[in-house]
Amino acid sequence: MKISFIGKRKKDRVSPYPINVMSVMPVPEGWGDRPKPSSAHGMFRLSKGEIPFERLPVRLLPEKPAPPPPEVEDKVIGRLNEDNQREILPEQVEPPQLPVYEEDGDDYDELRDKVRTNEIRLQFIEQTRQITFRIVVEAIIALFLCVVELIPLFTRNVPAMFDPKQGPVTYLALHLLLGGFCVALNKDLLAAGYKKLFAKKPDGDTMLASVSTVVMLHIVSMFVWCLIKRLPVVRVCAAPMTLALLVNDIGLLCMTLRSARNFRFCALRSVKHSAMLVGREEQFDEMVAAGGHNRAKMIYTVRANHLSGFLRYSSEEDFCEHISSKISPYAFIAALVAGLVGGLVAKSFFGGFYCFCAVMTLGAPICRLLCINAPLAQASSRLLKKGAMLNGWAAIDEFGSADVLAVSSDALFPKGSVRLLSVKAYNSIEVDKAVLYAAAVVTQAGGPLAQIFEELLEKRGDILPRAEGIRYENEMGVSGWVNDKPVLVGNRRMLELHNCAMPSKDYEKIIGKSENRSAVYISVSGRLAAVMLVEYRPPASTIIPVQRLVESGVSLVIYTCDSNVTAEQISTIYRIPKRLVSVLSTRAGSVYDELTHTVRDSAPAVLATNGKLSALAEGVKACVRLKGMLTMSSILQLACYVLGLMLLVLLCILTGDAAAEPSKLIIMQLICIIASLFPLVTNTVK
Repeated sequence: MKISFIGKRKKDRVSPYPINVMSVMPVPEGWGDRPKPSSAHGMFRLSKGEIPFERLPVRLLPEKPAPPPPEVEDKVIGRLNEDNQREILPEQVEPPQLPVYEEDGDDYDELRDKVRTNEIRLQFIEQTRQITFRIVVEAIIALFLCVVELIPLFTRNVPAMFDPKQGPVTYLALHLLLGGFCVALNKDLLAAGYKKLFAKKPDGDTMLASVSTVVMLHIVSMFVWCLIKRLPVVRVCAAPMTLALLVNDIGLLCMTLRSARNFRFCALRSVKHSAMLVGREEQFDEMVAAGGHNRAKMIYTVRANHLSGFLRYSSEEDFCEHISSKISPYAFIAALVAGLVGGLVAKSFFGGFYCFCAVMTLGAPICRLLCINAPLAQASSRLLKKGAMLNGWAAIDEFGSADVLAVSSDALFPKGSVRLLSVKAYNSIEVDKAVLYAAAVVTQAGGPLAQIFEELLEKRGDILPRAEGIRYENEMGVSGWVNDKPVLVGNRRMLELHNCAMPSKDYEKIIGKSENRSAVYISVSGRLAAVMLVEYRPPASTIIPVQRLVESGVSLVIYTCDSNVTAEQISTIYRIPKRLVSVLSTRAGSVYDELTHTVRDSAPAVLATNGKLSALAEGVKACVRLKGMLTMSSILQLACYVLGLMLLVLLCILTGDAAAEPSKLIIMQLICIIASLFPLVTNTVK
């Protein structure tokens, strides 16, 4: 065993490796001179300094790697510091395939094929044009018919052509022509609704198709009866019907525009980051339990060349559609009751028919598409500008209740966030060679610290020697073998554990270590070679989204290979509570590394980003906030819908068709529309 002491001088050697920029660390006067022995306690003291050094022998590590310690089963799953090391996985290792999503092979092929991608893009454009044309026509007709029905509320001098008592034929012909034209524009809606009815899967489209058919039959029958008998007629429900078709098409347009914008992001030929939930399998319990989150829903991201299942996820049934489909059959029953009782009260067949049409029209869930898709279209458009794709209700339902986000320290400190302030050489070891050895280990291990060495090398990675056996030692740093020499890059505790002689702790105060500054020690062959002072300062564009994410109730779990990235440091730099930040243990970190270190061929097109943490934080925050907000909005408008329906049925039962005027139906519909647009009115989506 060889023994050496701190302060021992050796002959300087010329380094064969050039280093570009290496600043010299400011030190006290007399630093590095040969120390004189002190009479007290067998210690050395500098001639012009006040920092003592203990006489600790340095044991050179063996030339061959020591066998790893036997694995010991953790008693507490996910607890930090249970294991000491984890291996850095090579890029060639395939990650395990998780049964989190059931990918659609046909949809994936469509997006992967360039010709099919262009076809889908053209289909979105054509569908947008058709819906926009329908909305313009329906808006003009609905506005005109609604004004006709609302005029009697403000004046008694109604033009004869708008009064069913003075000009019944003109009144019915006008409503039949305009209402029939709107129904003809929505022939595809009627076909889809009846198709689902025959398949015994009725939904909102089925109810709208039924309403259009019943209202048009009512107008036609009254028109024929008026021509035969020449008698005054009651009002018809053409205006509420056209308003229902208009609102439904507006919601459909919002969904189409959202899908078209997201498709542009999805079809980009680049590597994307797809968000996923950690599975509940036994091997992932350590990740979920990291930091004490025993029942957490943890989000992590994987890299993928393609996003699969886009069309399926973008058109997935949302919460409001699901509830509306359940309520619609009961609206039909209520319409039958109102029609039968209302006809008996009014003593008229057409009076009962009108009551049936009125309840059916109000019972149509006109806001089922608008309630969710309008806020989603606004939020999706905003997120796309920040690099995140939120693919409809599927993303809200999947990630809206998540409370933990697992991220890599590389995302917390993007390129340019870590800066080298100074470096100090020790023990006459060639600093350029020591830095090259450290660069070989750190760049292969990854982490924020690799930015410094990449900047020093300036794209000259070919001069780096090969590093082998790289391991991350929990909360201490990385170690590896370069040219059969052990290399350690980490904090003070790591080198002390490997019996390397270290300067006094007061030294870190002199070099200016602070909240965002840390000392990085480099050891080669068991001897301290250099100390670097680095600064961690992420940009505000990353800090602010993370702060907003944490404010939404989502905590952070961090995977890192950098000993300086700790919960205390993240809490200080990002100004977030420390209790909401934790670092993955070595075993949990190994699971995370297996899941995320390779680029997959495909990943679910639910929530995807361009790889920036700011985009991911904005996307997850939007999912968390929108889920509660949209659920509340859906319940609010459904409550207005049910209350209005009950009130109308009561009026029909008590007074027949006398009190159930179309103007009252329009007012009730407008109340439901305002309730469904609650997130947009309050600007809480932003």
